[in-house]
Amino acid sequence: MKYVCKRLAAMVMVLICLAAMLAIPASARTDLPTVISQAKEGVVKLLAVGFDSYGNVIGRTANTTAASYVIMDRIYATHENGKFAIKADLVDLEGKSIEGATVAAAGSFAFAKDAYDNTGNYSAAWNYPNDNMIYVVSKHNDGNLVNSLYSYTTDANGVYTLTWVGDATSAGTIANQTNAAGTVTVTYGAAYACLNATFTHTAKMAYIRLENLIGNLNKATTDKVLSARATASDANGYDLSVSESTKFIVKSAGGEWTTYTGYTALPALTASYVDYLDNDGDGYADIVYIGGAVFAADNVTGWVLTWKVYNWANGYDVITVYVDGEPVYVNVDHATYVAHKNDSTGLYTFTTKVDENGVTYSDFVKANETVTNFSGRAVESCSADASAIKIEMSTGYTETVSLTDVVIYNVLADGTVAKADASCIVAGDLVVYSKVANRYNAPYAVIYVLDQTIPYNP
Repeated sequence: MKYVCKRLAAMVMVLICLAAMLAIPASARTDLPTVISQAKEGVVKLLAVGFDSYGNVIGRTANTTAASYVIMDRIYATHENGKFAIKADLVDLEGKSIEGATVAAAGSFAFAKDAYDNTGNYSAAWNYPNDNMIYVVSKHNDGNLVNSLYSYTTDANGVYTLTWVGDATSAGTIANQTNAAGTVTVTYGAAYACLNATFTHTAKMAYIRLENLIGNLNKATTDKVLSARATASDANGYDLSVSESTKFIVKSAGGEWTTYTGYTALPALTASYVDYLDNDGDGYADIVYIGGAVFAADNVTGWVLTWKVYNWANGYDVITVYVDGEPVYVNVDHATYVAHKNDSTGLYTFTTKVDENGVTYSDFVKANETVTNFSGRAVESCSADASAIKIEMSTGYTETVSLTDVVIYNVLADGTVAKADASCIVAGDLVVYSKVANRYNAPYAVIYVLDQTIPYNP
């Protein structure tokens, strides 16, 4: 048996040697001793190669395929055995989730520091480049770190080294990080963060339209994918060129992930975030991440604080709807907008459709008070353990509302909606809440808290 195993091993070695020899240029094969030596070296290198759990070569240096990249969906800090560690929820370009991945303090996170979530220790407007802090509560971390593409390598322990990539950002220009010797270690440029704007893909068109950019555009100097539109009225508009080879990874406004190859396969949609790469430099994106997407026939329920028109796009008015605390931009027919522009703040359900030109737009209906939606005033602050609160409805009835596993959003006077906890509720605040079933047969699912200064007519 041992003899047979040795013979099989020898045959495998011969086959690998032959493969290595075939990889050597024909002009070099005349020197047989050199060929054999190079083949043996190739065998050693092949046998020494390791792979991570996703099939990527451990220690590789080049990023040449879609398997080399991930999107960061969430980042947070933990303390394992008393030591600071960075964790992240990642999604590969096939839509596969990698939850709780350990991230090394290397690559783009070489300067990462431990941050605690004590009261007042973080600011919603603070960016990672300012202090390099990673917080325990994921929502306290810089939003520029998520909804973005990263290249990665993993070591033998499955720890990820992440480096942000991308050819354009709306985060503007940020100073690079240098080590004690003054050497640039982390570069902030077009690769940092993503583009935040209104994005529209019209069915079967070889571009994605960008309008209403939020922030300042910073493109790679070699970028040919993003081109400004010519007319003065579209001075803030761009077309992002794609092809039938472009790999799309899309996260919907509801959090579902899908993938497509080619602009013909990519459905008509609107979106809030885009990050892209043109690896071969042909002026057409090879990889495109699209976040906050709303597809045709999607039903999206979100909070509209004001019916003020965000901007005009493709013959439609653009309305900002907050879904899960994130802004989603929907096209609304102008005549419909005029008829509803004086409508009140509240929950609305938008049904997305596609017009005869392949552009997505939405019809909508307000989620009026029914068996699953209510509103009332907070009688007092929440219970001492933040697990319940008393709400007085217009009828005068006071209901004790459970807060365990309830998602709470704070509607702010500046026109934004942010995820929050029970501590944001004070006596007199208006609370709009919804259930997954009939009022008395199921706990609440979502609560919106409005400051007393915000008008609301249910």
